[in-house]
Amino acid sequence: MPSDEEPFAALNPEWPKFFQRVLCFCCFGRACLIPNNGYLSETGASIVDDLLQLHIVPKTRVVRMASPSFFYSRCCGRYEIKPKEGSFQLFVKGYESAQTVFSRWDYDKTLLSDAEEERFKYLFQKMIVLDYIIRNTDRHMDNLLISHGIPHYGSICWL
Repeated sequence: MPSDEEPFAALNPEWPKFFQRVLCFCCFGRACLIPNNGYLSETGASIVDDLLQLHIVPKTRVVRMASPSFFYSRCCGRYEIKPKEGSFQLFVKGYESAQTVFSRWDYDKTLLSDAEEERFKYLFQKMIVLDYIIRNTDRHMDNLLISHGIPHYGSICWL
């Protein structure tokens, strides 16, 4: 994600975020965060994960890229496609949002064996430790991915 398109950044193309930023700037967001630096936090989380050998964060690096799908400010109806700096995270296959997996587990208690439950608890605790170390205050069901099945045997992935 380009740094200037992060939530509450100047070129975020989402209208609700624009109105929150302009009209209610003191009511939304996390005031402790430095604007346009979220991509560095994402990359830092990946590096700390590598150093601690936790293997729960997909590889993430800082890159400069240009794309017509990025949001560029327009002047006189034209815009120039220039490279933007942001984070680039490896796509992980076979993972689903935590909300989807937890709903399935709540519906059918037999889907998770005792061994898989213990493995999930262990991986979840690793994620909690990483969140504590890097001071992550934004853990929710949309940035936690779970793979439950043959390919990854109960893996957890932090985004």
